[in-house]
Amino acid sequence: MRDFLLEDGMIEILFGFVSRLDEVPQPQPGPPKKRDLNPSNNEDPVRRSFNVMGLFVDPMNDLDDVLGERMDPLIHELFNVFTPNSSGNFYHANKIMEQLLLKAPVETTAALVGSGLLWRALDYTNEAPVVDMLIEVFCCSFPKQSDIITFYKSLVEAKMFDRIGEKICTPGNPLSPHVAECFIRLIEKLSSFEMSGILFISLCRMPAFIDSLFKLIVSDDPKVFLAQRQAAASVLRELLIRSGEKMFEHPEFARPMPNMLSAVHDKLHEHAKGHVTNVANVLIHMDATQRKDKEIKYSAYVVKRPFGMYRFALVEILADLIVCQPALLTNLPPQIWKVLSGWFLEYRQNNLYHIQFYKIFQVVIRENNEEALKLLLQDAKFLFKMIEQYRSEELSCVRGFVILIANTLRLTADLQPATAFLKHYLISHSTWKEFLPVLRQDTEVQLRRYQDITPEMIEDEDDQGLDDLDIDIGSAYAKSLGFEEESLPSPATDAPKKKNKKKNKKKKSKKVTNASVPTGPNMMSPHHTTVGERLLENIEQKEESKESTSGASNEEWWQSMKSELAAEDGKKTVQDVKAETGSADSNEWWGSLKQELEEMQ
Repeated sequence: MRDFLLEDGMIEILFGFVSRLDEVPQPQPGPPKKRDLNPSNNEDPVRRSFNVMGLFVDPMNDLDDVLGERMDPLIHELFNVFTPNSSGNFYHANKIMEQLLLKAPVETTAALVGSGLLWRALDYTNEAPVVDMLIEVFCCSFPKQSDIITFYKSLVEAKMFDRIGEKICTPGNPLSPHVAECFIRLIEKLSSFEMSGILFISLCRMPAFIDSLFKLIVSDDPKVFLAQRQAAASVLRELLIRSGEKMFEHPEFARPMPNMLSAVHDKLHEHAKGHVTNVANVLIHMDATQRKDKEIKYSAYVVKRPFGMYRFALVEILADLIVCQPALLTNLPPQIWKVLSGWFLEYRQNNLYHIQFYKIFQVVIRENNEEALKLLLQDAKFLFKMIEQYRSEELSCVRGFVILIANTLRLTADLQPATAFLKHYLISHSTWKEFLPVLRQDTEVQLRRYQDITPEMIEDEDDQGLDDLDIDIGSAYAKSLGFEEESLPSPATDAPKKKNKKKNKKKKSKKVTNASVPTGPNMMSPHHTTVGERLLENIEQKEESKESTSGASNEEWWQSMKSELAAEDGKKTVQDVKAETGSADSNEWWGSLKQELEEMQ
């Protein structure tokens, strides 16, 4: 069998049974149609393709040396399945590609990227096995750290992000939503790969990809359809919001993993801040043009117009940019506050939007932006409308957020001087003064109702009962909203000191978040914390400081990196590295690694 496959052209012929270039071409415009994987009138070619797949997938057939010698022609023949005149089965091609990546990852990826055949598969991302194949190629496992760096460097040189951005942002491209979905899955998986930060850093160096996505959102080209705009917004949302997570949980991993995309969080947001005004203008335009939509009746309520995933993605992007850079509040057009507050009351059942609105509201309060407060409370009359809505509907889903926002205003005003705008506005607001006793009463009822869920918000250090609930500054409730005891009297002069009492409470399991991440040697493998993250940090530091790669300090850094990589790469010794590289001195390999990283700067 091996001798038969080693004959010239034999493997190419076998792969031709998978690509199946024996049918009439289909030059019709638009995306490729889904292929019939089980045609009733053509069973022999499908069976033949299945048998070829089984030949290469069967673990009993050791074909490593056969594949390594003919990798380039094999890849060319296999990727003929991505041509219009092919009737090949994508599932069979995907299974064969899995084996090629498993047995010869370096040769396979080099042939795919070097020949440019990899990008041909982007035109078929409407097929599930093609998406799986692309993710397997980009997330391939390599035996050495140098192979990973070489592969990622080849992707950067091939302008990976520009090629993907072209497929997403070409006006009228029907494959745009499929390419975007594939890219989002790819980012999600690459974020857990320690060396993938090399790709993400290149994304910040070439911001044309980010700019093209924002331009597509604000484009008035009639060829751009709604699903394409939503695809661009989804990609931006994934990059901006996911980069803010230092650690993230993934179903494939038992423990939280370090997020390599977080290394470019600041640079992504610094570049994206120039588009915040355009995003706000798009939301204002959507509010003005969608008022004629037909109402939708649900089982329990009716909405005059659907909110939509596209609009929600834009709101998420806007909220994330404002939370990360509060100074952007001054770049928002005045009309946006009327639009956002109007949606808050119009979509009373949409708690997902209420969360994003409250994030923006918190930034306005925390920054004490009086201009935004005047536009929101006075011009948009948000406080009056919010109170009226609370009084009119007892079963509205927005009542909880009304209590939250009203208490935030109340506590903020308590901390401000009498000359502050918010304090003066609330004192002179007759509707607010009438609503204040109701607010305090309903807040206490809310705390009593959920005492079994959040006991720390209704118990102070002196174990006071539920009859003496405190919701003012200094209470546990106020602290849970972010208000500290800034305006309380000094405990040494005006107030008696409280005695600390020990309590025997059971420890509660806390969900891992970005704010509280467990640390320690057992948290994750040292391979992620010392090699990948430190490599990225040093690359970024060298880029920002524009230091030369020569000198004693740089040599010390490279020596430490050499020792760490050697220790983590299977606990190899210098002799092992010499044996792998086939050189008399391991400095040759480390020198090539150093040169490659220097060229990327």
